[in-house]
Amino acid sequence: MKNKIPNPIKILAVLLVLGMQHAYAQLEKIIVETYYVSDTNDAGDTLGGGIAAGTKTYRIYADMKPGSKLKKIFGNAQHNIKITSTAPFFNNASYGKTFGYENTSSRLRKNTTALDTYITLGKACQYGSQTLHGIPKSADTDGSIIGGINNDGGSENVSSGLLINQAAEAGRPLTSADGLMPGAVTGSYSHVGIIDLIGQNDSSIFGSLIPANIFESNDMLLQNSSGIEGAIADSNQVLLLQLTTSGEISFKLNLEIEYLFNNSMTTFSYVSDSVVSANAGFEKFSPFLSYPFVCGCLNKDYLEYSDRYACNFEDSCKTKIVLGCTDKNACNYDANANFNVASLCCYPGNCNDRPIETVCPQYNPLDEFFLFPNPCQDILNISYASQKVPQLTFSINDFTGNSIKTIQAAVLPGKVNSLVWDIKEIKPGFYFFSTEINNITYRKPFIKIDP
Repeated sequence: MKNKIPNPIKILAVLLVLGMQHAYAQLEKIIVETYYVSDTNDAGDTLGGGIAAGTKTYRIYADMKPGSKLKKIFGNAQHNIKITSTAPFFNNASYGKTFGYENTSSRLRKNTTALDTYITLGKACQYGSQTLHGIPKSADTDGSIIGGINNDGGSENVSSGLLINQAAEAGRPLTSADGLMPGAVTGSYSHVGIIDLIGQNDSSIFGSLIPANIFESNDMLLQNSSGIEGAIADSNQVLLLQLTTSGEISFKLNLEIEYLFNNSMTTFSYVSDSVVSANAGFEKFSPFLSYPFVCGCLNKDYLEYSDRYACNFEDSCKTKIVLGCTDKNACNYDANANFNVASLCCYPGNCNDRPIETVCPQYNPLDEFFLFPNPCQDILNISYASQKVPQLTFSINDFTGNSIKTIQAAVLPGKVNSLVWDIKEIKPGFYFFSTEINNITYRKPFIKIDP
């Protein structure tokens, strides 16, 4: 029996699923938060090395599906890492740390140390026996241990403390929400290619030795042996970077994330550029790993859609997808289609197991083809008409395809022809009545019953 013509909507769904095989999966997005904007009080401090008023502190988080664990930030020969600003990054000269997980609450309360530029995996501070993770301030529910009365006032001993600015673009002030909440860290941290391991001197953008505005590497990693989950399990947002600068930031990051896949914990790399074919099974591209985010059309119903976009751009979706066969050699060429579906194209003798007379009526050699009565007993009546063939060979086949009986019939053009076939000798059962024209079989099912 011929298959039905595929539903175009189903075809589009399949195409889109296939096209999204390498999409975001466990990494849902990257969050870039404006954490703080420095004011004149902060700028007056000299202990931290000086920070200009208006300097912004950004935090970058990996937003993952619940249950996922962030294992590593990396740059390698296939996927480099790059973090830049149009102005040097600020690093606190007295108490700053290259790695956020080395911070303590006593350090963060001193002058402008809480604005230090650093890299980390989740952990941003040790507070007594508590491990504090960096989380977006909007999700912070336990107040603040830095800023205002918690701050030592810096070199000028400002009585109200530093870090009290309430710039609207930074959201909640640091005096009421510090973006620090308790969370677990069970594994150990290790790193390669970030600082000078011989002298332990950090001359990168994360250290205060030499002012810098770019960190780029194809041989670095920061990892945690057990992997890090967010302090709030449902949102599972893990802090990656804190960057403070008066310039405009940009970055390309690559992450390794572990999660349950095919009933086992498996590690996948999420990269900011094209997936390397040799690693395609365990690499996924994410548009969120490059910043500023590239925006475009995110509506899958339009030709302009791409999974390379991280955000939707107004009016970028212009051309509605029209599925169809755009091969002009096909009998069902569709001039209105703009998205070719090759499996829809039909040609004489090749119509993907679909009845070509339905798909392309102009190729239908039979103008009429009916059986009656159905079910039948001893006599089967056939009505047929054709303008294109002078003779037809009709056959009766059982459900396995075996031919039971064959007869040839003339075709009078321009007329409805009739044929009466005696089928007394055929056993009751289910059969097909068929004829073949140009290697295409046209069939009708019928049932023979007892008289």
